[in-house]
Amino acid sequence: MNDHPAQPDPRHRSLERLALLGILVLALALRLLFFSDWADVILYSSLWGDEQNFHQTALALLGEGVDPGAFLYEPFFSFYLSLVYRLAGAQPVVAHHLQLVWGLLSVFLAYRLGRELAGPAAGLLSGLLVALYGPLIFLEGNLLDPGITVPLLLLSLWLYFVSERTGRLWLLLPCGVAAGLVSMARPNFLLCLPVAAVFLFRQSARWRRRSLSLSLAALGLALGMAPAWIHNASRGEGLQPVSSAGGISFFVGNHPGARGLYQVPRGESIDADSHAAYRASLQRRAEAEEGRRLSNGEVSIYWFRRGLEFWRDHPLEALGLYFGKLLWAVNHQEAPIHHPFVFGQEVSPILRFLPGFGTVFPFAMLGLLRAFRRRGVPLLALCAGTYAIGMAAFYVADRYRILLLPMLWPLAALGMLELYQEARQGFRRRTLTSLAWLLGSALLSQVPLWSSEQQRHSLSAAYNLVGKLEIEAGHTEESEAHFWRAIQIAGPEHGVLARANLGRLLLMRDRPVEARRVLEEALALDPENVKVLNILATAAEKTGDRALAIRCLTRLAELQPQNAGVRERLERLKSASSE
Repeated sequence: MNDHPAQPDPRHRSLERLALLGILVLALALRLLFFSDWADVILYSSLWGDEQNFHQTALALLGEGVDPGAFLYEPFFSFYLSLVYRLAGAQPVVAHHLQLVWGLLSVFLAYRLGRELAGPAAGLLSGLLVALYGPLIFLEGNLLDPGITVPLLLLSLWLYFVSERTGRLWLLLPCGVAAGLVSMARPNFLLCLPVAAVFLFRQSARWRRRSLSLSLAALGLALGMAPAWIHNASRGEGLQPVSSAGGISFFVGNHPGARGLYQVPRGESIDADSHAAYRASLQRRAEAEEGRRLSNGEVSIYWFRRGLEFWRDHPLEALGLYFGKLLWAVNHQEAPIHHPFVFGQEVSPILRFLPGFGTVFPFAMLGLLRAFRRRGVPLLALCAGTYAIGMAAFYVADRYRILLLPMLWPLAALGMLELYQEARQGFRRRTLTSLAWLLGSALLSQVPLWSSEQQRHSLSAAYNLVGKLEIEAGHTEESEAHFWRAIQIAGPEHGVLARANLGRLLLMRDRPVEARRVLEEALALDPENVKVLNILATAAEKTGDRALAIRCLTRLAELQPQNAGVRERLERLKSASSE
């Protein structure tokens, strides 16, 4: 294989186009299959968590909500949604449908990138890997940024390599714009840019050409990030180019209770019930410690300093945690931060049969081994490594790791082609070395980091969330079925929240005896759960067991001494019991 794209005869070119068309049709078919299954779940139509935050921020940017102030969360997708809403109305369903378009664009751009680096076969294989990549299909079904950041990064890489081959420096301007947009969605991607700058600097021996190349790329980068920077500067945070979540993200991944994935730190009085409550509690805690009002940037610095204190006070634990996060960065499992991939596989079984990270990573490592001197491979490998190292400094999540894939898909295609060429020549020593390297990489990716109990907990939490959203939509029968499924998956020793929510629903449906049984199970699992105590007290009242209701409310009053409503309710019950 040559370092530059081959120039096939017209017949071969027609076959290549036909193969590309087949890959695009396959990609569309798989996405439509998943979308048809996902659309039957209320999560598709009911925005929750980050999706809801992006939606509300987009409306605020259009002047239809409370001004968001300087950005705490990555703002790119909110800007994108505001553009879609301006053109097509504030209808999330339009943005959902556009995700299909971006998915097909990702396939096409991966083909162009692979072809640019190593010819038609590598291009088609790269496109096929994107078409079949299950975690990407799942993320495209959510109203989140990976559906757009992945094609943007593929576009940026392709433009970079085309500019390198053809000498068209002007292509570095849109290349930089695309990289800037990606950075606005994922600020830690900025860590990769010095690596790209070094390669860009080495492209020419002439200083004038070097300066022009770097200037065009930097200008494009600034233009891509400009919307967020201008917005923040207009709110008095001019030193904040993207968002101020870096500090808390660092602390989430670096504190004594951290395990490398997203979880709200315990014992910090952080309210994660909503994005607004989360932001307010972070500010309140930081200001209480500092004893003064803080800007967003100062709040971020406070939490970043707390994370550094963990490294200072517990260096060995912090180092072990960091290496654990590096293992998570290359693990075959998808670490959830929104809806878990395992739930997507439950909803749409087609995802169970599609390749994921555990397939791509070993072949990418083989491509790195066998084609490291090939044009483009060192840059892709170093950018991927830099991004993984930077991500592990914070915490690992599926939609953050997905940005590794635009660098890994072409490498995996190269690895597959190299292994094929070696196999054609017979099983020689070189082939055995490649197979051993492939096996070692696969084993590294298969290290068990997520226990079956943790997977059940994640899946149970997803069904519990669906049940809650079904209640809000007035679908009580569907809600009950989802709560029962959540309890079944959680098992007899877990599922407190699902049992509490089911108990509340059964009370709503005038079935207090069943509600009491479920709630007593929940209380046995967590005797100090205030939600369970409150609902169980109501169920006990409705079943005529005032003694149980009084016991629940007494314990609730001890746990919430400032709750006047609980005290009044307790006194009322005691008075009624003494009559």
